[in-house]
Amino acid sequence: MFHQEGGFMPTQEERLSALEQTVAAFSRDIRDISHNETILLGMAMKQQEQTREIRSSLASLSEHLDTFEQSVNSRFGVLGTTLGVLETTLNEHTAVLAQILARLPERP
Repeated sequence: MFHQEGGFMPTQEERLSALEQTVAAFSRDIRDISHNETILLGMAMKQQEQTREIRSSLASLSEHLDTFEQSVNSRFGVLGTTLGVLETTLNEHTAVLAQILARLPERP
């Protein structure tokens, strides 16, 4: 058969063969896409699981930090009180020492 544009028109057998080759190529491409999609889905699910684990770990770490902060603040409060008592005691001793020194005779 002669095609109007100046070439031969493929036969029905040739057209069917070309269509079968195209379908086979598309089938391979679709399988590859499906395979890659399955891999990506697995990766996304793993990432979702890891994100949940990270969130859980962060919540636990936050609780530990809160407890630690409360402990540190409590200890600093106790140390502040202790330092206040020591300062008061030191001031009292300094006053007593000043009285003792005032009563001593001066050196010749």
